[in-house]
Amino acid sequence: MGGPIDELPADLLLSTADAAVLLIVEQFYILREQGMTDEAAIKTLNEAQAATLSLVGQNLPLIGHPATLFEYVRHFMDSQFPHDDHISNASLRDAIEIVTNHYHRKL
Repeated sequence: MGGPIDELPADLLLSTADAAVLLIVEQFYILREQGMTDEAAIKTLNEAQAATLSLVGQNLPLIGHPATLFEYVRHFMDSQFPHDDHISNASLRDAIEIVTNHYHRKL
């Protein structure tokens, strides 16, 4: 992509599965560092990403129950990448862990 991730448009970052995991995990931890609970951070992410995606004609359903980071990433992948090869739960957990470890965050 050629530039700092925080300078790229969210719709571009949400356009590939790998980039979406990176963005979701990073934004989750930013919200947590700002004092939000896990539940509030996931709800905020879901609402913000649904709004962003609606601007480019995509639908991201809102989760109607408290969700973990993994559950939200799974929800996002199932919603936005349903035609790609199914991304396994193990692969998603690994991707979340890689991003978490890269940014020296705690799971």
